[in-house]
Formats: sequence, C-alpha cells, structure tokens
Amino acid sequence: MKNLISKYSIFVIKNPLLILSAVLLVILIASQGITNFKLDASSDALVLEGDESLKTYRENEKEFGDSSFLIVTFKPEFELFSYQSLNQLSQIEESLSKLDGVDSVLSLLDAPIFFQPKVGLTEVADNLKDLTTEGIDLIKAKQEIINNPIYRDLIISKDGSTTAMQIVLRGNDEYDSLITNRYRILDILKSKEPITNEKKTLLQDDLESINKRISELNDNESNFNSSLVIDIVIYFKFIYIIYLSS
Repeated sequence: MKNLISKYSIFVIKNPLLILSAVLLVILIASQGITNFKLDASSDALVLEGDESLKTYRENEKEFGDSSFLIVTFKPEFELFSYQSLNQLSQIEESLSKLDGVDSVLSLLDAPIFFQPKVGLTEVADNLKDLTTEGIDLIKAKQEIINNPIYRDLIISKDGSTTAMQIVLRGNDEYDSLITNRYRILDILKSKEPITNEKKTLLQDDLESINKRISELNDNESNFNSSLVIDIVIYFKFIYIIYLSS
C-alpha cells in the first residue's frame, strides 16, 4: 500500500500539467449538468418519509397555525418610541400586510402594555393597552417593554433602538391536503391489515404522484418566497429613501 502511495505521489509531482488538465476536464464535464442541480431544504427532504416527529409537528401546526414566517428588523433614524417613528412603523406594517403571500404582520405596535396604569394581576386582562392606545406614556412604555423578558431581544433590542417584525406567510391548502393524504397512504402501507397486491400497487403509485407534486410545490414556494424577500428589500429601500428626503 505504501509503495502504491509513493508511486502515485511521484507521478503527480512529475506530471503537474497532466493532473491539472485532467482536473479541469472533470470540472468542465461536471459543469454541463449544473443547471439541473437543485438543493431542496424543505422538511420533506431533510427528514425520512413518514418520520413520526415531523408528523407530530405537523399535527400541532394544524392545530395552532402555520409556522412559516419572515423576520424583518427596523431601526428608525429617530427615537423608536416617538410618535414619528411609531407612525412610520405602522405604515410599514400596513404596507407589508398587503404584499401577496403575506397573511399577517406582527410588530411592536401589537405588543400589550400591561401596567399603564399599574393594576393588580386580576385586572390586567381588562386593562390591556398597546403603543397605539390614546394617552399612553411612551417613556414608561419603553421601559416596560425593554425590561420585559418576553419582549427583550425578541421584538426589541436591549437598547430599545431596533425592533423586529414577524411577517407570517400564507399557507398552501393544496400542500396541506397532499401531506394529509401522504400520511394516510403511509399508515395503510405500514398497517398490519392485509391488502391485495393490486391495491398496494395503486397506493404506491398514488404516493409517488403525491411526492412529485409536493416537490413541485416546494420549488414553487421557494421561488415565491425569494421574490417576496426581494419585494420587501426593495420596499424598505424605497421607504428609507423617501424618509431621508422628507
């Protein structure tokens, strides 16, 4: 084995041009198929088909809502907790919510203010306010939000200058239906209940069609989300330019 390695090393050292030419040829040949390369980072590609943990996650998702979202941060030129900046944040939230594919937008403006005025815990539910409530003290609200561990470093930075918005994306009913049908077929195929070979073949064919369509939808969603991110970036650039020029 050592002899073979030694001969190989000597060959490489004595023929660098030949080796480099061979490597270049392999790269050129491989590059011909690069347009067919596809990286699928969806949950379907990252876990095994029929994974029980993913199945449980999707059942919870169906119960409590879709988890697909984007996070956008906003740092105004002026004090965040000023009427000027909060008004700008409100306009941004409203505009983002109108983008195609966006289900809703959650921002600092939606965060409940618990203690203005300060009341007992039993009365909190009836006295919830937010930053848009008339007469709210923005200085006290800032301190409450910054010091609240639920909000700090999640929707607002420690220094209170930057806030984050959650852009919840709209779900896909066809995708959800296909996932449900796939689990149904997998459960039948894994079941100990006897089924005919004909029915088994039909189920496997259906499963193959479903998987193919799910892959197509994942590709479409990936492309759509990329376009959505570009729209958001362009929108923020536009807002920033208008804001600076005003």
